[in-house]
Amino acid sequence: MVPFRGREKPLAELHEWAGAAGVLRLVHGPGGQGKTRLAYEFAEQLAERDWAVVWLDPACRAEELTVLADTVTPLLIVIDYAETRTGQLVALLETLTRRRHSSPVKVLLLARTAGGWWDQLAATNDVVRDAMDTAQVQVLPVLDDTASARAETYQAAVDAFAAALNRVPGLQDTPWATPASVLSARPPQMSDQRRTVLAVQMGALADLLDTAHPSSSTEAAGAGGGSRGPEDRVLDHERRYWQSTAQSQGLNLTSATLIDVVAATVLLGPTTPEEVGDVLTRVPGMADQPTDRHEAVRGWLMHLYPAGEQGTFEGLQPDRLAERLIGRLTLDHSRANVVDVLAPTVQPLEATRLLTVCTRAAAHAVFGESVSQAVTRWCTRHAETLLVPAIQVATQVEAPGPLVQAIDQAVGDITADADVLAELERALPRQSQVLAETAVILGRTLVARHRAVLAQDPSSDPSDLALSLNSLAVRLGALGCREEGLEVVNEAVDIRRRLAKQQPETFLPDLASSLNNLSNRLGALGRREEGLAAISEAVEVYRRLAEQRPETFLPDLTISLNNLSGRLGALGRWEEGLEVINEAVDIRRQLAKQWPEAFLVNLASSLNNLAIQLGALGRRKEGLAAISEAVEVYRRLAEQRPDAFVPYLAISLNNLAVDLGELGRREEGLAAIGEAVEVYRRLAEQRPEAFLPDLAMSLNNLAIRLGALGRREEGLAAISEAVEVCRRLAEQRPTVHDDDLNRCLRVLAWLQGNQSAT
Repeated sequence: MVPFRGREKPLAELHEWAGAAGVLRLVHGPGGQGKTRLAYEFAEQLAERDWAVVWLDPACRAEELTVLADTVTPLLIVIDYAETRTGQLVALLETLTRRRHSSPVKVLLLARTAGGWWDQLAATNDVVRDAMDTAQVQVLPVLDDTASARAETYQAAVDAFAAALNRVPGLQDTPWATPASVLSARPPQMSDQRRTVLAVQMGALADLLDTAHPSSSTEAAGAGGGSRGPEDRVLDHERRYWQSTAQSQGLNLTSATLIDVVAATVLLGPTTPEEVGDVLTRVPGMADQPTDRHEAVRGWLMHLYPAGEQGTFEGLQPDRLAERLIGRLTLDHSRANVVDVLAPTVQPLEATRLLTVCTRAAAHAVFGESVSQAVTRWCTRHAETLLVPAIQVATQVEAPGPLVQAIDQAVGDITADADVLAELERALPRQSQVLAETAVILGRTLVARHRAVLAQDPSSDPSDLALSLNSLAVRLGALGCREEGLEVVNEAVDIRRRLAKQQPETFLPDLASSLNNLSNRLGALGRREEGLAAISEAVEVYRRLAEQRPETFLPDLTISLNNLSGRLGALGRWEEGLEVINEAVDIRRQLAKQWPEAFLVNLASSLNNLAIQLGALGRRKEGLAAISEAVEVYRRLAEQRPDAFVPYLAISLNNLAVDLGELGRREEGLAAIGEAVEVYRRLAEQRPEAFLPDLAMSLNNLAIRLGALGRREEGLAAISEAVEVCRRLAEQRPTVHDDDLNRCLRVLAWLQGNQSAT
């Protein structure tokens, strides 16, 4: 309804992508930011240039996609809510590999986040990884970031809606131009919560409708307290519309049943008339109705919300309005909640949709914690149908707290069914910031279960316990729980050493894996000599295994070589470390040429390590070349999978800044370390235990770069913050962080003029 405005730059970037290499582009941003509107404008402009445009139906099956392999014109495929449609996206990409024509094809993904779902997508198969290697990721910023800009959007929306309401049956007799002129002339009353373009436009619509039919808070079913926004006011008018149209069609259903019918379609997302009919059979108040009544209600729904351009039922729109309806119903404790009624019978895809809507509803600020607590209760009460889908949804939504709390309760239950825990372990992603603590809870539970089995029968196989201990140690390390991680991995090494003596052909690889893990844990605690001994043994084992089966164990050998180089460097044995890392780089470069999607990230890790070794030996130009290549790889990976690779990008930026500074390229070095500090700040806010040490060291580097440019005041501010962080860390773990504190204190003294060099 409202004219397109204010997105000229993102639109130009989309057109640039249309003419460039690569198939995939992800545009993400919070709900109501205008992602879909931008995509519609882009699609319309491409259509004018004779592109074919397909908005992919969520219900489209894999076999129905095959027609897209035969297209001969340029093709744009748009997938909205891509974070909830990864299976369909995989099928689409596989189909596109079979295209027989060279005309361009582009797949535009729209999502609210680029988090865990995007990371997991890359691990699907080679076809998907190939597409993601050239994927572009675009964050959609706030459209109107000032009060005056929002006022302009409001006035444009008022004028557009006034013209449109003149065409709505039953509203043509209202002279909408009169209230529109009044509303456009006065400054809009907008709270801080109404900052998205959707909220501003919804406020304009509510203000217009209120001039004809003033809404009141008593109309909101299940209002349940809390402040009301434009969504609630629009819902008031929407409910009135439901009731008036139902009465005109002689349905004679209660208001509660009408609301539950609409809510059920919101929660389960039916797209065809048949699916709508199936949903109606599960709605409270409809189960005992005769067939003709079901047909009448289905007809009412299809009339209420006519099929979209693709002939599919879309239901209540926009999503922000649908989410507010579910939130308000959740607060209504006077009757059974439709979610509780539907949850026991939902299929996996339905469960994903239901949890996505409910969790996003819980994030509406007006509800406080009430809806969040209800979402957690639903997941635990209906664990059989909701718990595994909750893991997937937690990586897709912006505020997954209620889901994570429910999953944590389930995985922390040592008395839970073993098959349930195994299913949850399989569902948990290998890398996820959102579920990192959850993975530790599950790891501890599994270890406790395996210990209980061995306590009952000491002769049973301990290899499962060792596997769980090794995995738990890795998870603990990711959270910064270094001492506990060391204790756990030591036990894993002991078990696997005994097993390897008995059956070396079976358990030697497992022993080497645990030794590698042990070295990392020791290194993180500053126990460098012990860490070197552990990784040296791991390298020796992997060399023997790689000689026998190189296709299987060469990648593992390079991991251990990479870590051995780091341990040698930490002890000042730079020449030996350089020799080792050069071997790792050579092997990984060969592997990355053959399988770039699998081994590019490993190559970048070794290049980062190589740059450190070269820099320590004064070979700065060679080091700069290596670290520049690493940064380039990590930047590309971090754009595609930020949840997994942003920390690695920050590490490489920190090292890039050092080499640039040492080569006299101080401004470039300052830019690199400034970016690293910004990244580490965000990471440390999420995981202080894991990332505060990195933040302190990047601040130390920043202070040096600023001091070298004569910007001592700024340098003092940076190093003072680093010293404060290191003091706190050193109080907790003096053996680990004393050296870092002393390093920062030396830089502080230099900047204060108390010593001449760092």
